[in-house]
Amino acid sequence: GQPLAVYYQASSHRIELLKTNGQAFTPSQLDAEMDLENKAVELNPKDKLIFCSSGFLSLVNDQGVSWGIDEILSVIKRNINKDVHALRNEIFFQAYKFSKEQPKDLTVIVTEVKDRIIKLA
Repeated sequence: GQPLAVYYQASSHRIELLKTNGQAFTPSQLDAEMDLENKAVELNPKDKLIFCSSGFLSLVNDQGVSWGIDEILSVIKRNINKDVHALRNEIFFQAYKFSKEQPKDLTVIVTEVKDRIIKLA
């Protein structure tokens, strides 16, 4: 599926949606010629990277409205100052509030740079 990758730069309070190629790939495909692009992001203390699986983009509520990227970014923006565990939990909580029928593919990884140490949740 299409993963969602978000970069938060703490010094400027800027949130950036990182581009993905929209494809998932298997290790066997790595040997074949693939159109992959590298992106370098300089991480500083308090910066965060948030990765959400494609399952979040397929959430639909009782009225047939999709949750979508805008709502995920809104949740992240409102809660970006929380620690990694609280931010991850808030994304899951808001997704559950939006749609009671959850797909199995809901994964969130939040990383924060702590003085040259990365903390994972």
